[in-house]
Amino acid sequence: MTTVPPASDRAKEPIDPRIRARRVAVVREQGQRRLRLVLFVIAFLGALGLVWLVIESAALDVDHVEVSGTRGVSVAAIVAASGIHHGDALTFVDTGAARARVEALPRIASAKVSRSFPGTVTIKVTERDPAAWVSMPVRKGGPPGPVVFVDALGRVIEKGKSPAAGLPEIRGLGPLPRVGERVRPVGAVTLLGALTEALRSQVATVTIEHGEAILGLRDGAGGWPSVGSVRLGAITDIRAKSIAAVAVLGALDHSVGYLDVRVPSAPATGG
Repeated sequence: MTTVPPASDRAKEPIDPRIRARRVAVVREQGQRRLRLVLFVIAFLGALGLVWLVIESAALDVDHVEVSGTRGVSVAAIVAASGIHHGDALTFVDTGAARARVEALPRIASAKVSRSFPGTVTIKVTERDPAAWVSMPVRKGGPPGPVVFVDALGRVIEKGKSPAAGLPEIRGLGPLPRVGERVRPVGAVTLLGALTEALRSQVATVTIEHGEAILGLRDGAGGWPSVGSVRLGAITDIRAKSIAAVAVLGALDHSVGYLDVRVPSAPATGG
């Protein structure tokens, strides 16, 4: 018969020193791991707090917003459109969103927004230049009204009180669109870019009649004899028609009522 000693007697049995040492080492190692974890969390939170304080400090606020490239749009309008304010945290300035807001201005073709520490935001813009103007509808018999300016792509970029010297007038368009949208037909404006410089610089008006374009030239244009109009016809092959027109104008020795280059290989004059 085997006799099992009571539990109290077993507890009093001596523990092997190696086992005791191992247990102590395990407990000590667990404590050290917990201590390292606590110290890491404290250090991480401290560093995070320090970074936040630096970012939010006045030393890294937006102190200056510098704008370049403006001619027709005011600096104040550019800054307001960007949505960037003095005192904003420079690190959190969304340059992409600011660029998109500035480019939404009808007269702005492109924009670039950049940051430089400690506190400067730079906005560089490229403006759309007016290429022509269009009279806004007025009451019949009333005084001349305001005008709108359009760029070379036919986009309405701004309103004005009066025409700008040196720009041609576009006539015969459909209802004028809002600022930022394109006129119809847009070719009434884009044809200007296809003309030779010699002819384009002398254009006073572009009139659209029944889908065809007619140019009115300035008085004494290019030293040529007076020409009542230059009939381009459909808004196609504008470059070839322009070259033909300049050639005929340079050869004229008397005034004519019109120059027809609807068929550039067979120009004709009359009137």
